[in-house]
Amino acid sequence: MARHFASALIICLVAALPVRAEGDENGSSIRVALVQLDASDVGNFQKIEAFAKQAKQLGAELVIFPEASSFGWLNPKAFTDADPIPGVRASKFAAVAINAKIWVATGLEERGPKADGGANAFHAYDSGILINPQGEIVLHDRQHNVVKNAFDQGACRSAFGVDECSYSPGPLSDIKVAKTPFGRTAMLVCADAYTYDLASLQALKAQSPEFVIIPWGITAGSQAECGTEGFNATGYAA
Repeated sequence: MARHFASALIICLVAALPVRAEGDENGSSIRVALVQLDASDVGNFQKIEAFAKQAKQLGAELVIFPEASSFGWLNPKAFTDADPIPGVRASKFAAVAINAKIWVATGLEERGPKADGGANAFHAYDSGILINPQGEIVLHDRQHNVVKNAFDQGACRSAFGVDECSYSPGPLSDIKVAKTPFGRTAMLVCADAYTYDLASLQALKAQSPEFVIIPWGITAGSQAECGTEGFNATGYAA
């Protein structure tokens, strides 16, 4: 099985980011908490809620969890256990937002169409959602620029009877903006922000967002790898 999120310390990093909301000439700032989940904590909503509440206590208005926070990136359970959105796990993230009284952004796996061949498997999207403190999904994005043939060969054979498989690409029409306290807000998932394929970035630019949220994950095996060459998103992102 492929490795999932980096095994690392779990910390909330809170930063003040300048944001110019629509009609605000001087601009304002918001406090954003970034939660780094250990591989063993994906899908643990008791811990996820505790992190969201910690973020709120630290003064954050928005808490961002990583890509694929339900199962971990490249976990083949995405092909059998993922829910639709809205669905069970999206509702659990909504409960986190309500109980912590905070905006929540997260990546999570989403069930797609049934797989051919009679296997108990579905195609899966690498998705992201933004939820307001009332528990409403404000943005829902399915990654378009998926990493090709990323899953373990055995997982692909088990789910689809083929040697190579990927998350299913979502439509570019998913890239939208919503009015939030942070301004015109949009969401991308991981590689949609990378410059080697500009389709997603061009679709984003056409929406004229003021604030963009990008949940991102990595298959590092140790904390020491995080941030090094090949394990640093900023090296690929615009």
